[in-house]
Amino acid sequence: MINNSIKSQALLLYSLPIKPSLPPAPARGIEEERKPRMNYCNQRYSPTLLKLGRCAAILLLLMCMSFVAHAEEQPENPPPENPTPENPQPENPPADNAGSPADQAADQRSFSFSGEALSRSTMDLEADDEWEDFFTNRDLVYGKGLFRFSDRFSVTLSGIGEYLLRLNSKGYENGAEYSVGLEEFYADLHFGKFDLRLGQQIVTWGRMDVFAPTDTINSVDYTKMIDTELGHYKIPNLMAKADYYWTNFNAEAIFIPFFRPARLDFIGGDWTPLGNHVPVDLVTDSLNDSYLGRDFLNYLNQHYPGWDGALEDALSSERLNALGPTTPADDLQHWELAVKGTLNYGPVSSSASYFYAWSDLPILTFSPAARDLFQALLNEETPPELIGKVLELDPTDIYESAYRRINQFGLDFEANLGPSVLKAEGTYVPAQATYNDQLEVVERPMLTYTASADYVLPFDINFALFFLQAYTPHWTKDLLMARSYSFLGSYMEGKFLEDKLEFYLQMLYDTTYWSADGWRQGDIFNQDFQFSGKVSYEVLTDFYVGLGTILFGGPEDQLIGILRSRSFGFLDLEYKF
Repeated sequence: MINNSIKSQALLLYSLPIKPSLPPAPARGIEEERKPRMNYCNQRYSPTLLKLGRCAAILLLLMCMSFVAHAEEQPENPPPENPTPENPQPENPPADNAGSPADQAADQRSFSFSGEALSRSTMDLEADDEWEDFFTNRDLVYGKGLFRFSDRFSVTLSGIGEYLLRLNSKGYENGAEYSVGLEEFYADLHFGKFDLRLGQQIVTWGRMDVFAPTDTINSVDYTKMIDTELGHYKIPNLMAKADYYWTNFNAEAIFIPFFRPARLDFIGGDWTPLGNHVPVDLVTDSLNDSYLGRDFLNYLNQHYPGWDGALEDALSSERLNALGPTTPADDLQHWELAVKGTLNYGPVSSSASYFYAWSDLPILTFSPAARDLFQALLNEETPPELIGKVLELDPTDIYESAYRRINQFGLDFEANLGPSVLKAEGTYVPAQATYNDQLEVVERPMLTYTASADYVLPFDINFALFFLQAYTPHWTKDLLMARSYSFLGSYMEGKFLEDKLEFYLQMLYDTTYWSADGWRQGDIFNQDFQFSGKVSYEVLTDFYVGLGTILFGGPEDQLIGILRSRSFGFLDLEYKF
C-alpha cells in the first residue's frame, strides 16, 4: 500500500519556497540565457486575456514606432552657446559622412535571431513496476527574435515547440504529448536612466546558481523540473517591469495584473506525487493482511458493490488532475507586485526585495467528515458509518482547493574576491500555510536561506560549495513540514580542448536527518542524496553530443531517497543557431 507520509514528503520538496534546479549549461551563441517555458497544452488562457494581450501589444508597437519615427535625435553633448578657447565650437563633420536622417535611422534598425534544437533520450536505470516509464524522449525547438528599431525601442519575440514521448512496460499507455506556442513577447523602452519592459515575459531574480529562494516571480511547471538544466520550465506571464539606475544603486518594480499558478499534476507521470498509477489491487492485498483490513473490505463489498472499479476510476489521472484548482479569473483581483533595490559598492553587491504574491500551489481545506476519517485511520479505527458518510460525499465536498496570498521578503548578497566569490540569499514568509496533526490548515512563519562559496581551480575549473536550509521558527507538530530541511551540496564545471569538451558534476546531500545518535554510532552517511553529471562534446560547429545521469539514493522514508527508483541516464543531441 502506498505510504502517504512518504509521498507527502516528496510533494513537500516541490512545495517548499525553493526552486531546485541544475545549473544551466552555457548559452553558446544564444544572446541571453535560456528562458524557461510554459506548457501551452495545459496552461489555460482565457480568450479575453489573449485578445487583450494582442491588442495591447499591437497598440504599443504602433505607438512606439510612431514616437521613434517622429522623435528628433538630440546630441548627448550639445555645442556650447558661447564658445571659448577652453570650450570651442566643434568642427562640422564632412558632408560625406553626415547622411540623411533616414539613413541615420536605418543604421539604428537591426534584427537578430538565435535559438536551439535539442533532443534528450532518457533510459530508466531501475524500473520497479510496469507503470513506470522506462524510456522517454523530449524534443524541443526554440527560437528568439530581437527587433531593434532604435536605441530607445526594441521588441523581443520567442516561441517554442516540444514533443514528449513516454513508454512503459504496458506499451504506449503513457502516450505522447506535443505543444507549440508563444513564449515571450515584450517591448523594451529606454529613456536615459529609466527602462520599461511591457508584455509577456520571464524575470529571473536571485544570485545563486543552484538554488535561488527569491527567484519566484514566475511560476514553474513542476512536471519539467527534473530537466531544469535544459531551461524552459518557467511559465511566462503578462507584466510591466520598470528599472531606474543611479550611480551605484538601481530600483526595480514589477506589476503582474493576472496570476498564473504553477503546474503540478497529482498523478500520471514518474515525477508526480502519486506516480503514474495507483494500483487498487495492491490496496486490497494490503488490507487482506490484517483482521481490521479484511473487516473493512467485507463492509465495502456488502454496502458498496463494485467499489474497486469506482475507486480505480476515481484515482485515474484524468479524474484526479481534473479535481485540481482552476486558474483564477483574468481580473485585477489577482494581481501581484514585486519591488527590489540593489546597491553596488566595488566588488560587493546586495539587494532587498518584497513580493506580494499568490501561492504557486493551492492549499487544500478538508471537510470535517474527511478530517474525522483521517483521525480514525491514524488510530486504526474504521467505523462503518464514518466510512459510508465519506464515500457518499462528492469529491468536491471532501476538500476545497484555493490559492492564498503570501508576503515574501528577500535579501541577497555577493562579494567578488578575485578567484573566489561568496554568495548568500534568503527569504522570509510570515504566514506559510501547512497542516497540523488534525489535518487543519494553519499558517506558520518560514525562513529559507542558502549560501555558497565559488572558487576557480586550475585549468579554469569552477568549483562551488553551498548550503541550503528551510526553517520554521515557531514549529509545532505538523503533518507536512518538519521543523527544518537542510542540504549540503557541491558543483563543478569546466571546459577543455579549446572549449569543445564540457562537463558538470553536482552532488546534493540531505542533512535533515542527521542526529546525535547517528554521529555516536558512526552512521552519518546513511542519508539520502542526489548526484547528477554530464559530459558533452562539440562534434561539429555548434552541434553537441552529451551523455549524463541523474541518480537518487538513500532510505526510502527520506525526502530524496523516495526517488531512488527514478534514477536515469540520458543522451543529448543539441544544435545552437
